[in-house]
Amino acid sequence: MFFLAFSFALESTNVNFDIEYEIKPAGNVSITLTTLIPNTITNRQTIQSIFYSVKPVRVFNNDNNRYVVFSLQNFECKTNIVISVKALLYRADLDTAIKHSYPVTLVESSYRQRYLQAEKYIEADDPLIIKTARKLKGKTDLETVSNIYSFVTKTVAYAGFIPEEMSALEVLSKKKTDCDGFASLFIALCRACELPSKFIDGFTLYKTDYPTHAWAECHVNNSWIRFDVTRRDLPILLNYYLQVSDKRTDIALNNWHYYFYKTRSNKVTVELSVRF
Repeated sequence: MFFLAFSFALESTNVNFDIEYEIKPAGNVSITLTTLIPNTITNRQTIQSIFYSVKPVRVFNNDNNRYVVFSLQNFECKTNIVISVKALLYRADLDTAIKHSYPVTLVESSYRQRYLQAEKYIEADDPLIIKTARKLKGKTDLETVSNIYSFVTKTVAYAGFIPEEMSALEVLSKKKTDCDGFASLFIALCRACELPSKFIDGFTLYKTDYPTHAWAECHVNNSWIRFDVTRRDLPILLNYYLQVSDKRTDIALNNWHYYFYKTRSNKVTVELSVRF
């Protein structure tokens, strides 16, 4: 079994930016930091170069995700790890998909099935999610995903950054959330309508208090299309999205977002920032 996906010439934007970790110890500390770094992804982004201010001890891949590991031993002063990236970003919103005619490629149906399943924080099999999704079902996939987008944006309010994880079901109940929650509910409803969808963590490369961001992609009109429910910008999205993960929960990061660190001391703080 196969389903159709498409490859196409996209509007592109060159970007240069720094991902920086500021590590502040209180006393003598050793730490191992594992962080996501951007990877080249077809029709999304091309990573042209990456430079590390501190030499990593390991770089590895897991599906579309790429990770780097740093080890700092017995240090007492504030230390900054800077990852400098040069990349080419491709626009992949609904407006772009509708206006282009895409050449066909084949993708195994098992890959489709992966993005239809319920998972932690995305309860696509929950009775309330299913009941809600049925009411949003349209005559076409495009109508369905547009109905889901409108429902989420009209029903749920943006509450700013929320440090606690919120599942799709919690968002549907509380009707307020942050970008993770918006994406989770949108994806759960899409999957309940048999539309393959995935959760994306990354950076939006413009000035903001929160450079990290989450959005969704849904397979509709025979292509993976980016949907940012938090921004409410359907069908046009500016080309400033850089992906680092397509996992809602990531074992490699101990189910954290963006990075994870291990240390024998609790006298250390780690702060992430992005400069461009």
